[in-house]
Amino acid sequence: REFLSAALAAGGPDPATAEEQRADPDFGWPLERGWRRCRRYYDMLWEDVRNSEAAWSTMEQPGNISDELYHAALADVAGAFSELGVEWWPCRGTLIALLRHGGRSGSLSRGLIDVVERDIDVMLGLPHESSWPGLARAIEALLKQLGWDRCWAKTSVDLASTLRDTARRDLLYCVRTEPAYVLLDVSTYITGAPGPDVFVHRVCDGGSVIPEDVTDAATMTCTVPPGIGPLRHAGGVLRKVAIYPLATCRADGLAVPCPREPLETIKAMVHSGLDASCIALPTTLGRDLDDARNRELRDAGLVAEDVRILRQRARWLQSAGFLSMEPYFAN
Repeated sequence: REFLSAALAAGGPDPATAEEQRADPDFGWPLERGWRRCRRYYDMLWEDVRNSEAAWSTMEQPGNISDELYHAALADVAGAFSELGVEWWPCRGTLIALLRHGGRSGSLSRGLIDVVERDIDVMLGLPHESSWPGLARAIEALLKQLGWDRCWAKTSVDLASTLRDTARRDLLYCVRTEPAYVLLDVSTYITGAPGPDVFVHRVCDGGSVIPEDVTDAATMTCTVPPGIGPLRHAGGVLRKVAIYPLATCRADGLAVPCPREPLETIKAMVHSGLDASCIALPTTLGRDLDDARNRELRDAGLVAEDVRILRQRARWLQSAGFLSMEPYFAN
């Protein structure tokens, strides 16, 4: 406005001012950045409206899923990630299941079954925030080719946080409703920044959380907000040495990448439905009690024979070259 007012008052811009305007077409205002952000929020809201109603209604009553269908869905995910060449590994409940049983569930004594997980929880590494939107669309496209229904992204930052409006959408949910409902829950982290840690969110110049459309973070002064995101119980970060070099877990008949120090990742992502005090032994905390097997385990509890079975299974997984619960029975 100042430039136009001066130009009109003088009958036109003087050469020096015109040259400055060509050098700074935004007149010192962050117009381009603001326009990108407006487009980003428009696209986010449109996609959220399009996807949310049908997806959430299905999630409210997911029903049961067999181990065979669960492992088939996990194989879909592993295949898509392999085709895209991304860094990933199971986390939270899925990781616990693979460490404990080498699959989604495992038998105990007295006919009990430890059904650890219903969803597929994974962490996915990104070199930079800006690489995520395109990769998320590519994941959805590949999964839809395999019969999955849809994916949608959201942020892990709580509604009450002052960072909610600017935080990137670091989570991706993908659902398949046939032949059984299954949810893929993807949490992303940033691997490309220097330093000993990976992180989910970072706050850069001006106090804003860096979104997906910022590509010049290397020129900014950034910090990791400790109290938000999937890694908030570890101060917002996870040590790189807890991830690398990646090890291997057994997922039924499939070998999948796993973090080098699984317990550290589980504690960093602990939540109200997850007991990390002794991950080697089953608990029904946070389990779906509509599943009769979980109710039976809750009512019967564990006995010494169950511990023996679990220790034997851990030794077998370890001897086969897979990560297991063997190091954690003493915890």
